[in-house]
Amino acid sequence: MNIYPSSPYTYFLMWSSTKKKYYGCQYGKTANPQNILSGKYKTSSRYVKDYWKHHGSPDIIVIHRTFLTAGAVALCRQFEHEYLTRVGVIHKNDWLNRATTKAIITDNYNPLSWQNSHKSRKTHAATDPMFKDYLAQLCVKNMHTASADKKRKETFVRIKHSQGQNNPNFGVIVSDKTKRNISNARKEQHEMNTRNALRLNRLCYTCIHC
Repeated sequence: MNIYPSSPYTYFLMWSSTKKKYYGCQYGKTANPQNILSGKYKTSSRYVKDYWKHHGSPDIIVIHRTFLTAGAVALCRQFEHEYLTRVGVIHKNDWLNRATTKAIITDNYNPLSWQNSHKSRKTHAATDPMFKDYLAQLCVKNMHTASADKKRKETFVRIKHSQGQNNPNFGVIVSDKTKRNISNARKEQHEMNTRNALRLNRLCYTCIHC
């Protein structure tokens, strides 16, 4: 007996031998959790289907959530998008996802296609929440790498950043206590930025549902 009615659902796949993971959803008229559990449905991604073909079926298949209420399709697609965005799958090599949601961006999604057009980037960022989120995460990720820190320091030395009359506090007498407070605040900000960068650059996350 089929305990699941036809309904949209999200699922998690993992190949233990390669540590590759994939998270997706099915929301068409024939959507049914048993489709993915039985191997009848092998995701909507051509890339994942090809991986499935060459590496066999995933040994871990988890139905994460089913949607049975009114507006189930929209809720399912939105939940998939929020989950993939929160995990940051497009920045991790151990995930097969190429975008944060099939519902917004196709499998051919390529954020670098807008790299050479500033006007186009602004247009997509204003109309596409996926692309705007991608730019925000990419900015944080790239800003706090070792090479970025080195280039910033070299630039600051070359232009004498905040030195002499370039310093907005030039000529202002600052107490030792204020100097210590400023120094501590900058250290705390740097530590927070470093933690955020490390979090975004992590390749493996432990799924709390598995």
